[in-house]
Amino acid sequence: MRKEPPALALQSALRLVEPVAQRLIAGVVLGPLLAAFLGRPLVWLSLPLGFLVAVGVLSYGGRFGPSVLVDRRGVWRDRELLLPRAAVDFAYIARRGDQSTVRFFAGGDVTAELDVWSAEEGLRVLEAMRLGPGERVARLGSTLPVGFACVLGWSAALLGLGGVIAGLAAGAPWIAATGIVALFVAPGLLQSSEICAGADGLTISTGLSTRFVSYADVLGVEESRRGIVIHLVGGDRLFAATPVRLWSVPRREVKSALVSAIRAELTRFRASPPPPSAARIERAPEGQAEGGPLSEGTFRVAPLPVEALVEIAVCPTASERARELASRALSAVEEEWAKEELARAADACASPALRDALTVKESA
Repeated sequence: MRKEPPALALQSALRLVEPVAQRLIAGVVLGPLLAAFLGRPLVWLSLPLGFLVAVGVLSYGGRFGPSVLVDRRGVWRDRELLLPRAAVDFAYIARRGDQSTVRFFAGGDVTAELDVWSAEEGLRVLEAMRLGPGERVARLGSTLPVGFACVLGWSAALLGLGGVIAGLAAGAPWIAATGIVALFVAPGLLQSSEICAGADGLTISTGLSTRFVSYADVLGVEESRRGIVIHLVGGDRLFAATPVRLWSVPRREVKSALVSAIRAELTRFRASPPPPSAARIERAPEGQAEGGPLSEGTFRVAPLPVEALVEIAVCPTASERARELASRALSAVEEEWAKEELARAADACASPALRDALTVKESA
């Protein structure tokens, strides 16, 4: 069983930033409050001003320190969990001169920043939180599910257009202003996309479509003007867009960090050949794993110990069939360390089907 990384004590303050979704909701709430102070002649300005005030004030966030503790559960101050690991989708180290900052993302929005003394200390932070290569799926994209964001985008566009037309026709500026705000939000929702980089490959989601690409089919990855380009075996290329709007962080910096994370996962994948037992487990009959552990063996398949099954299930270069069969077999074992290894493998798996299979078997 792999050892947990040690906790890391830092003489640094964590800056937390409210998510964009909460800022937008706060803007809608502040609108009617501002309307009471603006009076009837300027009531149409209430919603836009409420939006701008909420985004501006809540973008600053708050600082918590001056010392924090970082471990596999997140970032702590005393006994208060300031930033849970589960709330982080993507993290990287931003370097500016002699200073370095660990940026934490939730969806496509910066949710926290932690200043560190050096890039090496930043790497230790990611290691302590188990956010490095092979430990966690790095997700960058819409804060909302991509399909849901697409539906909301079309709804906002239609309602916004109808609001502008109705407001102008009825001579109601506040209705027209509300429609303009909806039209302002709609493009960002409609262009929502998601890139997930795990230990086994990449999952690209755009609109209502999702595609998984194994690293075995990837030759390389590079930046493009609006996102990244993935070069595939056979000469094909796959484009993946990064978030349209990144608040307070340069888009180029985020693209560069994402490409670096994918290249690190790709290097790790190529350096991890599948165990020899993976080929043996694939020869198992279709229904064998459903009835009992493959470690019992049959006349066609030699017995496999729990250690070998775990090695197959957690190996990103083993075939999906071999990993799924191994996880089915492990669902019947009682060893806690094996269940923990399955949970960690699921946490780092980008393939939606295999991730679900690993998660189900781990919790069964």
